[in-house]
Amino acid sequence: MHRTKPGTSCSSAAGIDSCLQRRGRRFHRPRSLVYSTVPGTHAALRIERITVDELYADLIQDYRIKGQTVEWAERVWNVHLKDFFCGMRAANLGTNQITGYVEKRLSENSAKSTVNRELALLRRAFSIGFDAEPRRLSGCRSSTST
Repeated sequence: MHRTKPGTSCSSAAGIDSCLQRRGRRFHRPRSLVYSTVPGTHAALRIERITVDELYADLIQDYRIKGQTVEWAERVWNVHLKDFFCGMRAANLGTNQITGYVEKRLSENSAKSTVNRELALLRRAFSIGFDAEPRRLSGCRSSTST
């Protein structure tokens, strides 16, 4: 909160902007305000259309740039994840879809550790999308992983 004079304050982004402009100060908006994901804005519409496929392609690109082994990640996507998550919008991926995938893989007699590694790739793809500039995903990022 920014205090302008005793008894008044500016707590919203618009209020801070007008307070700083009145005082004649130059300022820069935080990136979180520039890349607004308010429903109906261009950025929000693009974020809502991102698919899991696009996020996974970003993961593969990140692996190549960092010199990590790509073959295993590509094989996991093509053999297991693609059948279940291909074409799904990232915004629609939730606990129910993840649980369905885990049940499907365990019914195929896959080890729990294998399923966890596959989901770790998916989680990393979402992290890359969240950290991208401009942001490809919105929402809160969990500080703990399960």
